[in-house]
Amino acid sequence: MKKSSEKKKDSLISDLLSTRRLTRLNPAGILTIPKNAKCLDTEQLDKFEKSFRQWVDRTIRSDVRISRKRIFLIFMLIRYTGARFNEILSLNALKDIDVKNNLVRIGRIEGKDKPELRDVQIPLDLTNEINKVLNDPEFSEFLASLFKIDPGHVRRKFYERAQECGFLKEYGNPNAIRRSRAIELLRSNMPPVVVQNLFGLSTPGLTASLLKFSNEDMR
Repeated sequence: MKKSSEKKKDSLISDLLSTRRLTRLNPAGILTIPKNAKCLDTEQLDKFEKSFRQWVDRTIRSDVRISRKRIFLIFMLIRYTGARFNEILSLNALKDIDVKNNLVRIGRIEGKDKPELRDVQIPLDLTNEINKVLNDPEFSEFLASLFKIDPGHVRRKFYERAQECGFLKEYGNPNAIRRSRAIELLRSNMPPVVVQNLFGLSTPGLTASLLKFSNEDMR
């Protein structure tokens, strides 16, 4: 127990030192994000969310609405946690979402023996929305596998919503949404080291890893 406590202290000290070092290099305590960075801004992310909500409400069929709602929640969790696509698809809604404390425990990936878990705070509105689904009898058979949907199908629906909003297709990629959230936080003056921890990034090249579009992102 003592060793665990000391390890946490060391980690906290390391984070503080990193933050101070970054602050000395950059008085604002943040990294400079290019205005032409390939990401969606807050207004565009809100437009994306609105498009998803309208899409969910557009059908009167119960089975279709359930399917769309599940995909919508995947979008919302990426949008507000900044988690990786596979991390969200691996979530167990009953075990990994703490509706009492507005927390999502991320990092429990199938096939990974020793996952590095991290708790990420989510907005109360999103917690309430998830809690409503968890208590809806229509979703009862899906609860343990609420987010386990074919990745290709989810991506296609993300792309469709992006194009419906007038965005380029690649901006609907889950990785692009994750990146947009990171840059949104950086632009709001959140220290890079905090963003790095929230996003489960181990590399120091935060801006490079966030701003670069890889071949995988464009699929």
